[in-house]
Amino acid sequence: MLGAGFPSSGAVHGSAIKELPSSIGSLPFLKDLLAGNCRSLGKLPDSIEGLASVVELQLDQTPITNLPNQVAALKMLRKLEMRNCKDLRSLLESIGSMFSLTSLNISNSNISKLPESIGMLENLVIFRLNKCTQLRKLPDSIGNLKSLHHLLMEETAVTELPERFGMLSSLMILKMAKKPHFLSAGNRIPEEDLVAENKRNIILSEFHLHSQIYATLKNWMLVLGIYVLKSLPPLPSSLVEVNVANCTALERVSNISKLESLRELNLTNCEKVEDIPGLECLKSLTRLFMSGCKACSSVVKRRFSKVSLRNLRSLSMPGNEIPAWFSQEVRFSERKNHDIKGVIIGVVVSLYPQIHDDLRDQLPALPCVRANIVKLNKLLFSTMPELKGVPKTNEDHIYLFRYSDCHQNLSDGDDINVREQDPPYIKGIEVKKCGLYLIFEGDEESLDKSQLFVSEKLAKFFSSVEDEDHTSELLNINPKCEYECEIVLYSCPIN
Repeated sequence: MLGAGFPSSGAVHGSAIKELPSSIGSLPFLKDLLAGNCRSLGKLPDSIEGLASVVELQLDQTPITNLPNQVAALKMLRKLEMRNCKDLRSLLESIGSMFSLTSLNISNSNISKLPESIGMLENLVIFRLNKCTQLRKLPDSIGNLKSLHHLLMEETAVTELPERFGMLSSLMILKMAKKPHFLSAGNRIPEEDLVAENKRNIILSEFHLHSQIYATLKNWMLVLGIYVLKSLPPLPSSLVEVNVANCTALERVSNISKLESLRELNLTNCEKVEDIPGLECLKSLTRLFMSGCKACSSVVKRRFSKVSLRNLRSLSMPGNEIPAWFSQEVRFSERKNHDIKGVIIGVVVSLYPQIHDDLRDQLPALPCVRANIVKLNKLLFSTMPELKGVPKTNEDHIYLFRYSDCHQNLSDGDDINVREQDPPYIKGIEVKKCGLYLIFEGDEESLDKSQLFVSEKLAKFFSSVEDEDHTSELLNINPKCEYECEIVLYSCPIN
């Protein structure tokens, strides 16, 4: 309860309070003012400027339409939270004077524009704008946020970044993904608006980022789910994750051979992409999701024959075969001086047309098979592999991954099998084929030269299941990347 004395924290969270008392301004030592979920709190008193020591102001899920200018006097404020304030339509123009602000969250508000003074927040580290569906443009001054690390603006209407965006030298994570339902009926950008903006040279048919961005961003993750994205331009070598899932208009990916730190590449349902040049050079890649990428699957499988991706642990892409040397059940037998190093699991699945897009959008993975360890008909261990990358199509898809810590659960004489989940968690997922392969020490590092590494066998498998219509010259394979082939697939168990 706010009142006499000098409390360090004032919490009226979730109360039915309609307004804060004007006497609140006489609490100069108050550190935190927490008034979130106060559904009747429609405004703040002007006296709030007296909170000279407040560092956190939390106003989530309140019907506040705007902040009084006196809020700008809170020079010590570091965190301003206004999530789910559906009536909020603008920020105060003087927000730039809140120099101590490090975190600003106005997600799921109806704000339509940001004040130009936002660029004065030189200490701002995290800026959250997710689901601000009325926001179509960022001010050019945003490029002045020299401390900004995270800019999270998924499901906004922004389709172009300002030219000075490239000055964000500390940016690590940029998320601009648009989930499929964002452009569903009722939320779809009117076609006439797209045409009008295109006439004004606001590039919608091909999403462009200023070239300076790629020279300044370090160790960051790029998540772009813009439906009008047609071309993915050259990216910085420091990228660790690229997620362009569901960019259904994407046709071209620039050469990615310089992305030496890239660990995950997600192109799920980028159905028009025809090639991924430079993929054969990515030695740090651990996860590659290409479900629904029918146009480029053949080319990419041939690129696998040239790669030296020793760390790849999870893969999904169109395909209707698993290697013939996989078995549905294997009895584990200890080998002298050869410890088990992992289990590769392969699954071919397809989805029935009856599984509608809304459900597919909600599924993080396909729950359809289980890997089991059995001894004398007694189940010792069971886990459901994570088949990530849910396709929009009903065609067959292959999923490959590897468990690298299975030795902790195995003993001599154990049977390891992979089986369809029974009963199924979701009706309409058909498991066409499934199998596994045990990898022992030496299977990848020190085999006799007359034998193939396990990963080489996988590379040979990928190239053999496709027609031999394309040559390496057509693919423009980088000769510097023609190392010894090794694809090793990993995945962590999900209990």
